Amino acid sequence: MKKSTLIIIAFSVFILIGMLTLFIYSETHESSGSPAKQKEVTELPHFSVIVAEQGSRLLAIRSGKANRLIRLYSKNERAEKAAYCIKNDTLYLKGKYDPDEYQRNLIIECTSICTLLDDGNNINLSNLKADSLTIRSNSGYIILGSQYENRTGSLACAIGQLTFEGERNAHLSLSNTRIDRLQIRLNESNATLHNGNFIKQTKAVLRDHSQFNQWDDELNQLEFTADRTCQYSLKKDKN
Repeated sequence: MKKSTLIIIAFSVFILIGMLTLFIYSETHESSGSPAKQKEVTELPHFSVIVAEQGSRLLAIRSGKANRLIRLYSKNERAEKAAYCIKNDTLYLKGKYDPDEYQRNLIIECTSICTLLDDGNNINLSNLKADSLTIRSNSGYIILGSQYENRTGSLACAIGQLTFEGERNAHLSLSNTRIDRLQIRLNESNATLHNGNFIKQTKAVLRDHSQFNQWDDELNQLEFTADRTCQYSLKKDKN
């Protein structure tokens, strides 16, 4: 056999071995930044209140045609059921905080929601529609809406009356939402209204070193109260 032919065969074998090695590695390893590849869906009975304990692994809440709990997980992740129960129209998400394994991987889809009680979680609410929604957060980070419009150009959230009460370094972030009446009460907490919101009326009360930042031009009516310990950045009322 010619030397050139042997070189070609050897090179081809080397390429095949390399591709096979990469394939096996990809099937047995997954980088920490890679998205979850599988999901487990559980149908839930009706509820309108969500109580999220610290470490509940709640990632997002969004409107849907049915009430469902979706758990995202990678191929090699240990199978673990979500800890929850439903009682008196309330969905309780139990905390299972582990500093070494904590991962936010639960998504709630619901036909209606009127109250969210949060204890120290980082939760995104998007594609959400509600006539009235009250959010009480203790040391949590609540993101309502999205920094970008979706492909249809519609807003990320549409809410008639939104009330947010933040305690102990809670944070509210609003982007790309439509809200008729917004009430914010902050105690040692923060709120930021980014661009892209359409808010008809806003009432904000700040206490005890709270912060309020308004970057949005679409606040038509703003009623604002803050004590001397608070910091805020406001744009001029349009009316």
